[in-house]
Amino acid sequence: MTTTSARRVLLTSVGTGVGNAALTALHRSAAAYRPIATNTEPFHSGVFRSDVCYVAPRVDREPDAWADLVLKIVEAERVQLVFPCRDAEIVPVARLRERFRRAGAEVAVPGPAIAAACVDKLATDRLLRDLGLSTPVTAAADDMAGIDEVIRTGFPVIVKPRLGTGTVGVRLVRTEDDLTSLLLRLGGSAKDWVVQEYLPIEGPQHSVTEYTELAQDREYSIQILYGADGRSRVWMSTINTLENGLPVAVRFDRSAPTIAAVEGLPCPVPGMVGPLNLQARLRAADLVFFEANTRLTGLTGARTLFGLNEVDVLWELLVEGREPADVEFRPDICVYRHLEDATFPVGALRTLTESGRWRQPTSEGAPE
Repeated sequence: MTTTSARRVLLTSVGTGVGNAALTALHRSAAAYRPIATNTEPFHSGVFRSDVCYVAPRVDREPDAWADLVLKIVEAERVQLVFPCRDAEIVPVARLRERFRRAGAEVAVPGPAIAAACVDKLATDRLLRDLGLSTPVTAAADDMAGIDEVIRTGFPVIVKPRLGTGTVGVRLVRTEDDLTSLLLRLGGSAKDWVVQEYLPIEGPQHSVTEYTELAQDREYSIQILYGADGRSRVWMSTINTLENGLPVAVRFDRSAPTIAAVEGLPCPVPGMVGPLNLQARLRAADLVFFEANTRLTGLTGARTLFGLNEVDVLWELLVEGREPADVEFRPDICVYRHLEDATFPVGALRTLTESGRWRQPTSEGAPE
């Protein structure tokens, strides 16, 4: 039975890959956590790996109803730390920071400006450059002068949605004729896309990438954890092989390019709180960064196997307001990720579907 002394953490959209990875980190921690969750659908494994789950509306469709419900959950369940696990929820949580604090909960997200920049690929490019990081040449798909600059880097080039996750919608365009044709098809929606320099992979590739047009190997993922003062406390880097946009093979990295990139970041980063995930590829001896996310990631669970439990560190930084313990990394292992099966009672699914809330039978009830 989860005790009242357990750390009470809210995971929104727990059925996502990020939500399930966060749950894995909670379950692998030596500390006692009480995972409280929301999800838009009742039929997800993450829902029933939580102590309590509420069915919530989609924040992008019913933002006010979503905010009202989440704030009520924070108060009813005495939540102490909030992790948004879906990109669409990061900015709303950032905007609600003071209301969450009045209800007794800290939030693991930065200020609204940084949060908004990291869900827009064009704004992300500007943010990364402001942080002093190298980025691929990037332009809005309705900016012809900017596109000409991308073309001068050579083909192929990348065309992708300004708002999106993983590799959803990402296209590898090999010729100028194909790019012109694609931009004509986008028409008035071109403002919602970006054209970007392609970063070829350097070094041997894992075999899984041979079957996809878009090579997804040797991607560097640097996860940096910030306290409330915007100073980096703990960071970890991996080199990943992806399949359909999801990391499957993960290797520990503490190489000179990643050390140089992290040590070169401003300190503090104004407005930065919680996790910052930076993704890059190696070009010559330097990293070129093409993605930033201000949340936990699908590798949050895998990082615990290398020695870093991000939830523990962020709890210490944000809830307890203290320096976290030194992390003892395990550089001697690799991690391969795969799907797992989970079962849950049909009755539990029926309860959640009908009432909008489900609680583990062994879990204490929320205070009245």
